[in-house]
Amino acid sequence: MRKKLKKPKSMLMLFLLPSFAGVLLFYLLPFCMSVYYSFLDNNLSRNFVFFDNYREMLSNKPFHNAVVNTVSMLSYAIPLLFIASLYISVCDHNMKEWNKSLPWKNIFLIIFLLPLVLPSASITFLWKSVFDYNGALNGALNAFGFQAVEWLKSGFARGVIVFVFIWKYVGYNVVLFTAGLGNIPEDYYEFAELEGAGWLQKFRYITFIYLAPSFLIVLVLSIVNFFKIFKEVYLLQGAYPHESIYLLQHYMNNVFNSLNYQKLSVASLMFAVFLISMAIALILGEKKIFARTEG
Repeated sequence: MRKKLKKPKSMLMLFLLPSFAGVLLFYLLPFCMSVYYSFLDNNLSRNFVFFDNYREMLSNKPFHNAVVNTVSMLSYAIPLLFIASLYISVCDHNMKEWNKSLPWKNIFLIIFLLPLVLPSASITFLWKSVFDYNGALNGALNAFGFQAVEWLKSGFARGVIVFVFIWKYVGYNVVLFTAGLGNIPEDYYEFAELEGAGWLQKFRYITFIYLAPSFLIVLVLSIVNFFKIFKEVYLLQGAYPHESIYLLQHYMNNVFNSLNYQKLSVASLMFAVFLISMAIALILGEKKIFARTEG
């Protein structure tokens, strides 16, 4: 038999070198510089003040408001998106036979995925024409005798942003869940029906369990996509929107424009710690789900 040739490690390292250099230059080095700047008083004297910047940041009212808004919006925007996309995917999966005879199925799929390919400027123009004070929604309210509402400059602004977020990314999550549902054997559902299981039992003991690997992927990507919605918020209301939708990205963008590298570094590092902690919590949660499944 022919012996399997061993690839030299030097050749493998040579192929990995460009990627490693890119990560070092564009990720690790800026991160280390941010840590360095966060311990300085300013860029001129460059005196070490250790954790004074962090203590000052924790007592900063705009930063506190941005953190509260970001976390609170994240806490219900992600579950609403998750539930909506899971519900649509399960309904589509349960009506598979009906979908086979549906002539316009591809059009429905395109409608769900269309928001992902539209430019942010087009999305902003669309929803601003709807939710603006002189927009279509207030026009409809006036036609029925109701008073116009400042949708983007009042407490309703948060609901508008969450709605736009769900509208934009629900189709993406539906595709991910549909792929996971396609890997579940149909025999499991047929056997459950023979045993007299209802739709709730089938969802709890078959669909939910076998979709567990997809949950982590959908949750992580949903969180990443949530922070991308800043583009639409910025285009809708600018750098200083209503206080209910003033997010962490607004704060860091405004600090960057003022060239305050110390505040920007501290805020970005706290933001990174928050995201890393959330990722660890999601991974540990997935392990518990798998442990219960195996049990």
